[in-house]
Amino acid sequence: MRNFLFILFFGFSVTVFSQDSTNTFEYNYRKGMECYNEGVVENNRAWILEEINEDSIRIAMQTHFKKALPFLQKAYSINPKDEEILTALQGTYFSLYEFDKSDKYKKELEALNKK
Repeated sequence: MRNFLFILFFGFSVTVFSQDSTNTFEYNYRKGMECYNEGVVENNRAWILEEINEDSIRIAMQTHFKKALPFLQKAYSINPKDEEILTALQGTYFSLYEFDKSDKYKKELEALNKK
């Protein structure tokens, strides 16, 4: 059962979760993907503006990816065969220059797709 409520307020959508829902795949998936997508937006903005070497943009991008990790890892611990979580973990670690960890999730994703 889903334990959340969407509240619309002046054009913003806020998701309110109950205490016991924070250990669910859905909660961690949503929170992790929200942070991950914010990091992707920062990354894309940096490339569009050709400012990828700008420290402030790189730090902002990495901050979003670091915020995503605990949620993505929790979702992974609940469902290690979810392709979107594997892809997000691979991309997150790649963006944080942790290539060994990125490769681990890449290999898991490839093995999953071979089945």
